[in-house]
Amino acid sequence: MPDFRDALSSQRIATDLGALEMVLPTGAVLFADPGAIEGTAWYWLPQPGVVVTINAGAAQSRTAAGLLELERSLDDVILQVLRDDDGPAAGEHNLEFLSGPAPDDGSAQRGRFRFWRHGNVAVRIGYRLDETAEAQWRALLDHIVDTATIFDTGAG
Repeated sequence: MPDFRDALSSQRIATDLGALEMVLPTGAVLFADPGAIEGTAWYWLPQPGVVVTINAGAAQSRTAAGLLELERSLDDVILQVLRDDDGPAAGEHNLEFLSGPAPDDGSAQRGRFRFWRHGNVAVRIGYRLDETAEAQWRALLDHIVDTATIFDTGAG
């Protein structure tokens, strides 16, 4: 994988909170998720074991606690929460975890997500990455999540 900083471009998605702006590698395409039961969802799947997801809609189903509950409900999954805290802005939250049959044996997936909430609406961006993936993938995905921004939230 080449150095990701050499070829990133900005993309925006309209959400009920405002425009979600993120950077992705030039040429990367976000696909609408036809399986979204409620709200809207998009994904970028650059290779097996690496996926970026964006999800927007009702806040009650887009919380860190809800995502952790879903992970815990899966059969034969051990969950290790690495980070679960509020972000610097009002309504922002961060979540990071390892999930898999045995997180210590290298077969785990890393999940990292940022949430923005205002009233009854929320947006979540994050990724899942096999722990065995190249370190450059994690650096790229961390950069995507860290630099994502919501504009025009109406929260003012």
